[in-house]
Amino acid sequence: QELRKVRDEQLMDDARLFQEVLSEDTGTSFYMNIETQEPTWDVPPGGYTRKDGMLVLATGKVIEDPLTTMTDEERRAKELETKCSECESRDATRFCEQCGDRFCTTCYNDNHK
Repeated sequence: QELRKVRDEQLMDDARLFQEVLSEDTGTSFYMNIETQEPTWDVPPGGYTRKDGMLVLATGKVIEDPLTTMTDEERRAKELETKCSECESRDATRFCEQCGDRFCTTCYNDNHK
């Protein structure tokens, strides 16, 4: 159950990385990497966000982005689920079964052995 949730979240994160954009010159779609601002004409294999906000996942499934229906408070709580519980800035890569918290490697090695 937990692995499926993690996989689904990863698929959605991958799809959010690219935004479909309509080219004014050609009238066809291209895809903009929202982190690097690099455009590509090729459909991203990891999926993308359509112009209407729907997510096209790598599996081909098209879904509504759950982030669009969340309040700002819910979105912040969701973001913190993937962040280190110690520094709250880096992505969590470690999970402590004893305390149930998630940590980045740095905080885990420095504070949670």
